[in-house]
Amino acid sequence: MLARVTEYDVTNAALPFLACREIEIGPQRAMVARLSITGELGYEINVPASGHRVLYGLLTSAGRELGLTSFGLRALDSLRLEKSYGSWGTEFSQGYTPAASGLDRFIAYDKPDFVGRDAVLHARQSAPGERLVTLAIDAVDADAAGYEPIHHDGRRVGYVTSGAYGHFVGESLAMAYVESAIAAARPPLTVTGGRRGRARRVFWSSARTIPRARDCAADRAWTVRDARGDAGIESVNQSLKQRIQA
Repeated sequence: MLARVTEYDVTNAALPFLACREIEIGPQRAMVARLSITGELGYEINVPASGHRVLYGLLTSAGRELGLTSFGLRALDSLRLEKSYGSWGTEFSQGYTPAASGLDRFIAYDKPDFVGRDAVLHARQSAPGERLVTLAIDAVDADAAGYEPIHHDGRRVGYVTSGAYGHFVGESLAMAYVESAIAAARPPLTVTGGRRGRARRVFWSSARTIPRARDCAADRAWTVRDARGDAGIESVNQSLKQRIQA
């Protein structure tokens, strides 16, 4: 769709993941980042506020025959959790180290100077005390929202940072920080949440592969199930409507 409104090559080969380039889209210059919180081949496009309306018109016209449709933030949140993509303010903040959040792979530690270099080099000298993980929860009454405690043998070992229902995978999903030793051992856990504050058992399983695009964080995906048993965009919207009506 983007290729229809620019003469620049915006394919995955020409503009790989995390690349950024200034291009012309219609009559205006735009800074385009090859980044998508849903994990698909997507872009973040930045133009001055005065150009938002023109850009929106160009993109909606180009995408009309491709089936482009509007969707809400909760649908977007659902897609990012299916890909184990963290979000600033929940999974990522100044309170978490790069190693704990899994962002250390993006740091050039050999770079001679950058903001926060001394702090990150100091943190690198020891293993992080906690790790960011992805959980699939068999939630009956409510999805996880954030800050629900996770316990092992009666002791709190972590907490949920964000959650939503994954409409493509058909599971309630959550991201959480747990102690590094717990992440390595994967013992039985419980997570407290839902409208009644019910404690639910947590079972570890092998990594899950999500069949939408390359799952960059599959090695961090674990499964959480309720103690009582096993557990496109338009389909997400329909599923959201059905759950709201229920």
